[in-house]
Amino acid sequence: MTALGPAFRLETRVDESGERDGKTLHGDLYLVGGGDATLSRADLSVLANAVRAAGIARVDGRVIGDESLFDARRVVAGWKPSFYIDESPPLSALVVDRAFYLGHVTQDPALAAALLFRDALRKAGVQVLGAVAVATSPPAALSVASVHSETLAQIVENMDLESDNFAAELLLKQLGLFQSAQGTSAAGAQTVMRLLGANGIPLSGVRIVDGSGLSQLDRLTT
Repeated sequence: MTALGPAFRLETRVDESGERDGKTLHGDLYLVGGGDATLSRADLSVLANAVRAAGIARVDGRVIGDESLFDARRVVAGWKPSFYIDESPPLSALVVDRAFYLGHVTQDPALAAALLFRDALRKAGVQVLGAVAVATSPPAALSVASVHSETLAQIVENMDLESDNFAAELLLKQLGLFQSAQGTSAAGAQTVMRLLGANGIPLSGVRIVDGSGLSQLDRLTT
């Protein structure tokens, strides 16, 4: 709340790479994750309809999930093995419906998100000819659609009420972007320590490792 502000919203966008010929895109569509723990199939439907409204009715390339905003670590140091999946879905910048896909929590959330987005595009009347993959949107790609989460204030309120470990971990990685070009839990923890220190919190003996408090490496004084 201090670093980002209560009105901050997380953006998930769609990029197009290639050339258009009428209503056909000779290239790829990228679903670019922004670290939104609340991203849902309904959001993908909104994005797909926006792509169709932008004039794209046919994609002869691929639908690609981009989770590059955060690192590829699915857990945080100090977690018990049982915490993975049981306490938190896999951590990623691109996760739809908390990684629930085909009746289970998938360990490849970005690929699952891309598959779900391809389905949403087809339902919206966009023909997709290519395969599905995970990669990074190229610098020359153009943004064609976007959706935004609820405000950070609302996300944090729900996170605290539900004790939502997953949302807490993704927000920590979001804070990591203040320290590095890619969001990591370690960089996010550095941001937390810096902000605590700037607000006069005594930090002797304190160690922040994750966002949820699941890590056995966390240390707080009484």
